[in-house]
Amino acid sequence: MSNVMKKFKEQQKALASKIREEKRECGYGGWDLYKMKREFRHKHIAYCEVRGRTREEIEKPGDNNLADEKYIQEIKEKLLKELENEKAVRIAA
Repeated sequence: MSNVMKKFKEQQKALASKIREEKRECGYGGWDLYKMKREFRHKHIAYCEVRGRTREEIEKPGDNNLADEKYIQEIKEKLLKELENEKAVRIAA
């Protein structure tokens, strides 16, 4: 696994810990918790798709709970760019 993907996965783990902590402190409500959960979900989808998973393998959302495709694309583009840069550095070394 590349360093970029490891770093991304570690960030996701840290975010998951923050979400669990927020739930313990504040229950399931709150705007901050909603934003963190939304960020985690969309980053998880982007990460899995970059690794080759199909959306159907990742999640099966309800009709009223569709993911924000624009946000996912932004995350994927950033992640793919970082992977490309990492690959270029490896080749140059």
